Amino acid sequence: MISIIIPTHNSERFLLNTIKSLQMQTDQNFEIVFVDDNSNDSTLHLIKEFKLKNKEKVQILASPQNIGPGGARNLGIKSAKGEFILFLDSDDTLTSNAIEKLNKIIATKPIDCLFFDALSVKNKKKHTSKLFPLKMKLSSPRR
Repeated sequence: MISIIIPTHNSERFLLNTIKSLQMQTDQNFEIVFVDDNSNDSTLHLIKEFKLKNKEKVQILASPQNIGPGGARNLGIKSAKGEFILFLDSDDTLTSNAIEKLNKIIATKPIDCLFFDALSVKNKKKHTSKLFPLKMKLSSPRR
């Protein structure tokens, strides 16, 4: 199973798109760990509403003080139940078959880490990630 860790801080403008992309996944074999990083907007309320409909799939952790995205991810890792971790920002979305593709790769290849391409959308213009080419990169464990 994949644990999707999503740090949130005042994310109400974007969060519903992120949640919708998770609901649309063709493979639902994942859990979601939201880590609210002391938001002062309706972010935590939105997450709680989503959890009401998805009790078994969603965990909510709340930081009493702002610890930043890295601190929130680390907090999420401690609570994650999945064998694999996927970090997703609160303004990110996944294509509808992303988890399905990841689970197929995980099932067929011995890997420790997987990097994949990203698409940045600004003002309705799409830009391919400069970090990674449009090919998947596998990192195999050392034996």
